[in-house]
Amino acid sequence: MSFGGVTTGAAQPATGSPGPARIKVGGHPIDAVGNREVLDMIVSRALTREPGAFICLSNANNVVQSQSMPGMRKAAETSFLSIPDGFSVAWILRRRGYRSAQKLGGPDLVPMLAQAGREAGLVHMFYGWTERLGDAAAAGLQAEAPGTRVTPSLSPPFARAQGFPDGKDVEVPPGTPLAPSWVDMGGKVGEVDWQLDELEQALRTEQPHILWVGLGSPVQEEWMSMLAGRLDVPVMIGVGRAFNYLAGTQKRCPRFMTRIGLEWLYTFLAEPRRLWRRYLIGNPRFVMLVARESAHGDKP
Repeated sequence: MSFGGVTTGAAQPATGSPGPARIKVGGHPIDAVGNREVLDMIVSRALTREPGAFICLSNANNVVQSQSMPGMRKAAETSFLSIPDGFSVAWILRRRGYRSAQKLGGPDLVPMLAQAGREAGLVHMFYGWTERLGDAAAAGLQAEAPGTRVTPSLSPPFARAQGFPDGKDVEVPPGTPLAPSWVDMGGKVGEVDWQLDELEQALRTEQPHILWVGLGSPVQEEWMSMLAGRLDVPVMIGVGRAFNYLAGTQKRCPRFMTRIGLEWLYTFLAEPRRLWRRYLIGNPRFVMLVARESAHGDKP
């Protein structure tokens, strides 16, 4: 595959010893995996220093997206892990007999992995829409998991190209948000020039084990899939909104709502104008997809 005039290698699925069962939910591949196993697998993979693994967090919205977005489906299919990121998908996996399956979203995965890999010396880098947002997320992670090793953050060129003030040597007017509300890439993920020279050099210099990617779904999944054979980093993980939570620009859902499966409602009420289509149209479609799949006898 090529973009920006550069040919890249395709991402490769997990290889080696047998991993967790990979199950189709609405046709979208999700691994029936528990949190402890996720952490152990990522730390072990990162310490090999072999580049090329990436991890998708798959929720009901991703299942719906993958019906019409081949790039999203391909990313999940070729990922090292496709983690259940949603109460509904984890519940479906358990109902199908995979009792170890657990929900694990990005805002919880980031500090949990930092703590799990701290003793092993894992180094983390953040790559989001702006360097200021990435740096703020990195600071938030270090506050939650003191002693975590984090490198300076980087970002693609698109926000800066649109005049948004960002960068280590840029004067930022008081009151400027950490990132714009919307970033226009000017084309599809695989067709625009991401100007990766700075990122590639930083990866060679800093040698992080984990590259946290906060570009939102489905951009981050397609981006990781496209670059998994090129970037010199052992593990990339797309966590989207976790950048905002770590940076303190958005408030987390109360734990009691997460425990009873209502995190989606809290997220929707926080941004109804942006998310109404995802939840009021996407959620019923997700139910329909799973019901149709069950009617055809999908079982372990």
